[in-house]
Amino acid sequence: MKKRIQKIFGIYPEEGKNVIRFIILTVLWSSSSSIIYIISTTLFLENVGAGYLPISYMITALLLIFISIILIYFLRISSPYKVFYTIIFLSILFFGSFTFIINTHSGIYFYFILQIFSYSFMASLIASYWNFLDQYHDLQDAKRMYGMYNTAYFLGYMISGCLINFTYEKLGKTFLFSIATILMFLALLEIKKIYKKIKDI
Repeated sequence: MKKRIQKIFGIYPEEGKNVIRFIILTVLWSSSSSIIYIISTTLFLENVGAGYLPISYMITALLLIFISIILIYFLRISSPYKVFYTIIFLSILFFGSFTFIINTHSGIYFYFILQIFSYSFMASLIASYWNFLDQYHDLQDAKRMYGMYNTAYFLGYMISGCLINFTYEKLGKTFLFSIATILMFLALLEIKKIYKKIKDI
């Protein structure tokens, strides 16, 4: 069975443990960020209205330009690991903060900030994640494995969708924000393990 799985996915025997670590990392952060983004969009539509979405998108686009410049700068002076680690750490602070205050704030600006920053963090995680992967895979490895990591990314989205579908009405948004924060914290631990145990190229 093990050899058959390796053959199907094009994984060499000595790569198994490392590949699993990257898949776990991908599923953790992608499910976490997508939970936050979906819930943020839902709350925005419920409390602000679809009519304000163009304004939200415009502000988000401008913010992403600024974030992109910052990411490019720090990728030049630092390592992809440090950049990805920092964004995950900031995501934990962001998600965790909203977990505690989401039931005490209901103003229109609160939902604007939540919507804009949730998407900005998700976009930043996507960009920094692929740079981080490039530290550990050469071109030939990337051709074999990046499709699998991309699948793991969408698996994270599927997990988040199931969690939201089965728990949102029963347990509410605070529970889902808490789960997202925990998943992102686990991703932080996983990226540390990868950095310590897997040699980059």
